[in-house]
Amino acid sequence: METDPVRTFILSALGPGYEILRVTPMVGGLGAHVWRVDVRGPDGRAEDARATGGRAPDGRTPEGRSPEGRTQCFVLRVLKPDFFAPESAREALAAESAVLRFLEAHQAQLDVECPKLHALELNSDRLGGPAMLASFIEGAVDIAPTDPEGWAETLAAALPQFHRLDWREAKEPLRRIQPRPPLRPPTPPLWLNEAGEEIRRSWNEVLGAAAAGVPAVAYDAPTFLHGDYHPTNMVWNDGRITGVLDWTNSVVGPVGLDLAHCRVNLVCLFGVDIANRFLEAYRAVGLENALDDRLQAHCDAVRCWTDANAYEPWIELGRTDLTEEVLRERLDAYAVDIAKRL
Repeated sequence: METDPVRTFILSALGPGYEILRVTPMVGGLGAHVWRVDVRGPDGRAEDARATGGRAPDGRTPEGRSPEGRTQCFVLRVLKPDFFAPESAREALAAESAVLRFLEAHQAQLDVECPKLHALELNSDRLGGPAMLASFIEGAVDIAPTDPEGWAETLAAALPQFHRLDWREAKEPLRRIQPRPPLRPPTPPLWLNEAGEEIRRSWNEVLGAAAAGVPAVAYDAPTFLHGDYHPTNMVWNDGRITGVLDWTNSVVGPVGLDLAHCRVNLVCLFGVDIANRFLEAYRAVGLENALDDRLQAHCDAVRCWTDANAYEPWIELGRTDLTEEVLRERLDAYAVDIAKRL
C-alpha cells in the first residue's frame, strides 16, 4: 500500500530526512484499513513512532525492533469508503482527531496510553478514504484470557478514568448525543420464531425497549464516552491494559451506553455471567452516577445485537469457537437477562 500519495502524506507529516522502510497490513476494525509504517529517521536510525489503531495478524502490536536500530512505527488508518458515506467518514475522522487532542491534553490523568495524532488527511480522493497517522502503543490484544472473570474486572477498572474526564474542558467541541429513538427499528433475530416462549417474550421486550431508545433521564449526567469500548480495542502488557484504541465513535452521553456496548461483546465472547461481572466491577470502582438496573437495562437493550454472526476480527484473532449456534444461545440468554431488569 505504498502508493505515491501515501508516501507523500507520511513523509510530509514526519518532516525532512525520513525514509519509509516497510508498510505492513495489520488487523483493523470493520470500518478501516490499517497499516504499520516503519521509518528510518534523519540520523540514520530506524524510528518507531509508536502508532495505534490496529493490531498485527497475531493480535500483537509491533514490538518495534529492526536490524537498522530502534524502531518507531507509525500506524496509518484509512476509513473504508464502502463502510462510510464520504461526508460522514470525513466528519467521523475530524471528530476523532478532536477527541485525540483532548485525550493528549489530559494524558496526565490517565494510567493507560491513548493514540497521539501525527497527521490527518480528510480528502478521501488522495488516499482512498480519510486517513490518520497516529502513535503506536506496544502490547497485544487479548480475547482468549485464561481467567475471563479477572480479565473482565480489569476491563471494567480501566474505563472510569475516561468517564471522569471533564468533556467541557475540550478546546474543540466534542460530539454530544441527545435523547431520541433509533432512526430505524431494531431487526428481530432471524431465529426468533424457532425459540421457546420465554425467549420470544424476552426478545420482544428487549426490541420494544430498543425501539423506544434510552430514557431521557439517563442523559441528565452527560459523560465522556469511548463509544466503542470492547476487548479488541484494548492493548495488554503483562496482565494489564496499557492502551485504548479507536476513538472514532467517542461521544458525550449516558455512561450506560459505554457499559452496554462492552457487555454485549462480552456476552458473545464468554456469556452473560462475564458481562454481569464486568458491570458489577465497574459499579465498584466507577462513577457515582452509574445508572441503576432499569436504566442500564434500557442501554443494554439499545446496544444488544440480534445477529449471531461472529465479528470478523474475533476470527482473525483465533476465536474460531464462536459459532452461530454458540452466539445465538448467548444472545438469547442475554435477552432474558435484560428483560428481567426492564
